[in-house]
Amino acid sequence: MKHFDELLDFPFMRVHKSHIINLNYVKSYHKSLGGYVMLFDETEIEISVGYKEEF
Repeated sequence: MKHFDELLDFPFMRVHKSHIINLNYVKSYHKSLGGYVMLFDETEIEISVGYKEEF
């Protein structure tokens, strides 16, 4: 995952050790329950503590 994180630029962002998302597909951001984003296809992806501040 680190390899892809280094290759990709904006609009891609790593938000978890297992997830890199395209920011253009974020529908909403929810701070509750530790923080997660909802994508346009209704997928919910947790934002880990280490990446929360940067997000």
